[in-house]
Amino acid sequence: MLNSISEDFFYTGYTIGLSDKQRTDSILYYAKLANNEATELKYKKGILNSLLQLISGELTRSGIAAAEKYVQQIISDKNADDQPIGKAYFLLSVIQYEGHGQFQNAVNSLKQAIYHSQKTNDEKTKGFAFASLGLLYLNQGEYENAFDNIRESLKIGTSLSEKPEFDVFAYFLRLRSYNYFITLYKSAGDYGAALEYLRQLLHFSTSNNNKLDMDIELGSLYAMNGYYDSSIYCLKRYIDKYPRVMWAKFQLARTYQMAGQNDNAEILLKQCIDTFSKRNKGKTTMIHSIYAGKLYLEKNKHDLALHYARETFNSIQKTNDRQYLLDQYDLLSKVYSHYDILDSAYLYLQKYTSLKDSGLSRQFLFRLNNYKREAEDERKSARLALLDKDNKLKEQQLQQEILIKKQNEAAIALLNKDIIIKDQELKEGIFRKEQGEANIALLDKENKLKTQKLQEESFLKKVLLAGLAGILITGFFIFRTIMLKRRNEKLLRLKLEKEKIARELEIEKKHAEFQQQATELEMQALRAQMNPHFIFNCLSSINWFIIENNAEAASDYLTRFSRLIRMVLINSQKSLIPLEDEVKMLTLYLDMERLRFENSFDYAITVSDEIEKDIILIPPLLFQPFCENAIWHGLLHKESNRKLQVTINKYDHTLNCEITDNGIGRKNAAVLNKESPAKQKSLGLKLTADRLSLFTREKNLPAFYEIEDLKDLAGNATGTKVIINIPYATSSEQILN
Repeated sequence: MLNSISEDFFYTGYTIGLSDKQRTDSILYYAKLANNEATELKYKKGILNSLLQLISGELTRSGIAAAEKYVQQIISDKNADDQPIGKAYFLLSVIQYEGHGQFQNAVNSLKQAIYHSQKTNDEKTKGFAFASLGLLYLNQGEYENAFDNIRESLKIGTSLSEKPEFDVFAYFLRLRSYNYFITLYKSAGDYGAALEYLRQLLHFSTSNNNKLDMDIELGSLYAMNGYYDSSIYCLKRYIDKYPRVMWAKFQLARTYQMAGQNDNAEILLKQCIDTFSKRNKGKTTMIHSIYAGKLYLEKNKHDLALHYARETFNSIQKTNDRQYLLDQYDLLSKVYSHYDILDSAYLYLQKYTSLKDSGLSRQFLFRLNNYKREAEDERKSARLALLDKDNKLKEQQLQQEILIKKQNEAAIALLNKDIIIKDQELKEGIFRKEQGEANIALLDKENKLKTQKLQEESFLKKVLLAGLAGILITGFFIFRTIMLKRRNEKLLRLKLEKEKIARELEIEKKHAEFQQQATELEMQALRAQMNPHFIFNCLSSINWFIIENNAEAASDYLTRFSRLIRMVLINSQKSLIPLEDEVKMLTLYLDMERLRFENSFDYAITVSDEIEKDIILIPPLLFQPFCENAIWHGLLHKESNRKLQVTINKYDHTLNCEITDNGIGRKNAAVLNKESPAKQKSLGLKLTADRLSLFTREKNLPAFYEIEDLKDLAGNATGTKVIINIPYATSSEQILN
């Protein structure tokens, strides 16, 4: 609705008495509201339509740069539909021609608009594009191309205006096509044809209950025919009604100039130039500049005439607008002639003559082809009308013959039907008479038989009723006895089954409780073994520092150990702890080991962002034995560049932990352990494997770890990777359990 309001202000702002600024502000205000609303809703169609309205609003106030930015925003959108792209190309043509004077670029953009509007059956945009394309060709003096495109736009406008859903856009399209035809014939010098199209335009608007105010166009045509008083009357009448419309004042200034009233023309033309200069940041439009130059030339103000002739010289040269070029060449030739700059005067006189002659030949060719086209159309119309008349006569004769044939067939069928009906009536009379006599004899016989039969049926009915009553009573008692017996047997069977199910459930419940208690005791026993093993390793490390007489390192290590042992003691009695606590304990442990071995290795613990560490629960001290194994058996035997990487991810309801070291590998470590007198089997890994086994049995979910040897392309050991997969619980699930 906001986009529609903005669009309505663009088309009807003048008709409700708004000034140029009020109309422009209204268009942009509602378009910006629509753009903000659509952007917040991420409504693609609304965003594109609001951008189109912003372009229209910026163009009405000559905001060429802003309008061009919005156009490129639509065209560069790969997801945009063809309909808004077609409209964007149409508006881009206006920017290219009126803003930059790029005729060929504007033509190409209009062809793109027609192409995209055809793909979406957007007849309105296609019609306006054809009309604008005709106007561009008209301004270049290419009357044939102009005629074809304007005729196509009028055809589309006529088709749209005849549909039931006729709207204001179809109305404006048809009006624009009529206006362009008027301009076309005026440019070709055929003012009679221009007046004919003006009459068609007025008739169309009146028939649609919208009488147009055509005083500007009437005034312009009157002036071209030399009826200056009538022209001045029409234009003044329009200005009295719409004093802010500068185009009417400009046309009146032209009429004054043509009538020789140059002082009046100068006053009005200065008003127009000042108004448009404010809008264009001090720049004068091409049409105002040309006619100001002509006016000041006639008033012998040659300096001003030369100023205006030069001011828009480059813009007019870029547009290649034939009429502007003619007027400019003529003006420059006369001004340079006055200043005795004869070379320049002769040059522009040659350009003026050459362009005018080519225009006259194009005008003649246009009129000749147009007359041929009209004559050919008339001959085709006459032949079609004659063929249509013959076809109608033949069709009428054929219909009459068919009607006569049907009437004869109906009369014969009616006679046959009457004969059959009379024959049937005669036969029915004879049959009814014979049937009456037979019926009388039959009735007597039937009466006697009925009397006898009624007596027999009465006796039989009484016997049957008595027997049926006895059978029903006996059957009822038998049925009732059987149903009661079956019901009692069913109730007894259900009672026995319920008692059996209750006993089985009680046995299963006790067995499950016993199984859970046994599993929990086993898990506690393993945790109890795990914690002393871990504490023993830490105390061994502290003892090592004391032996090495490194008091500062021993103190630092003991501080970290006290923090770690506190967390271990707190969590050792828990079957599950948050992943966050497990990561903190592992970090403290690795810091202690790194301190103990004089920072001879680096480590990193990476937890995926999608994991909520404070909610996910796992068994305590699960990862530490694997890290310990990696340090002692893998990294410490390597000379330099020792690295340990712990990566934790989540897949579905399973936690995946990868512990990777770049040590010497399991095979080399095994060789060294055999040679070492202090070799021992890793108790931590064994306890962790037992805990995973019990956790799997308790939760009835798969939990496992696997160790992978890492090798380079030559087959040499480059480290070891431990992959641990364990189903996790959450704090909410633990509360529910």
